[in-house]
Amino acid sequence: MIKIKNLAPFLQVEGEDAIGVKNLLKGLKKLPPAVRDSLIQVKLVSEDEILAQCGMNAWGCEYGGTVWIPDSGPSWPTGIYHEAAHARTDQLQSEIIKHEVGEEYISYTSYALELKRKYNQEYKPRVRFYTAEGENTENFCESCSVKVVWPNEDGTRLIEKPGVVTETEKKEIAELWSNYYFTDIGPDSRKSNFEKKWEVVAGPVYGEGLGEKIVAGHNAAKWKDGTDVPKNGVIMAYGANNFWEDVATFVEPFAEKNHDFFKQYISPSSPQYDGRYEEKLKLLYEYGFITEMDYLDVMSYKEE
Repeated sequence: MIKIKNLAPFLQVEGEDAIGVKNLLKGLKKLPPAVRDSLIQVKLVSEDEILAQCGMNAWGCEYGGTVWIPDSGPSWPTGIYHEAAHARTDQLQSEIIKHEVGEEYISYTSYALELKRKYNQEYKPRVRFYTAEGENTENFCESCSVKVVWPNEDGTRLIEKPGVVTETEKKEIAELWSNYYFTDIGPDSRKSNFEKKWEVVAGPVYGEGLGEKIVAGHNAAKWKDGTDVPKNGVIMAYGANNFWEDVATFVEPFAEKNHDFFKQYISPSSPQYDGRYEEKLKLLYEYGFITEMDYLDVMSYKEE
């Protein structure tokens, strides 16, 4: 296992293949500083591990600043940028959560630490809510079943551990989590300012006009007509699944410096013009997802 540290304040890169790690490092160095610095760990893993960690038809995934990329991934800079953008979005959300929900968060984490010590676990447990269809979410859901899950030995995957935590403890930690997530300030207050601004610009487009959800069971890869063309202010159908994928797909052209991609969407004289594209580019620049040089170069293509 090859491990490299100090590329960014908290970043560790891991992989078995020396050439793959070398190519990955080149890609990471090209990321905007704010995006790169939001990463904690990047793991180059097998396709089987991607399937287990990220789900069916997923190229890679990110959770809490850790990114899983397939062994073949370093040759695809758009995928690296996409997953790193998720980490930056996570980071912005975490900052507002810590600021807004201190008391509820402390109550939840204190109890989680108590369970960690009691059951001699390496990591704190987390709460997941499962729908009748088997989909899981961190969001509180009254009609969902509750599971307490634990990171595995190296912290890369959440797993259930039968016999660990009693029903009473499960009920207690779920209640503390729901208080933390919803009580007093409401779920919208856990959104970063970036997310709030982005959603105002985007409008009610997420989930509209999409085809079958084939990626990890909850995201569509195409529009209903089978195409993947930019429309409705998103640059591809995958971005219309939700706010997170809208942001992550929007940065992909910057991985290859494909700045003229946006020309027809930001130029008022173009039939494809939609003001949402320019407004989203402004937000990406404001919050560090793209550099000043990239932003100015894109805007130089704008034709009135």
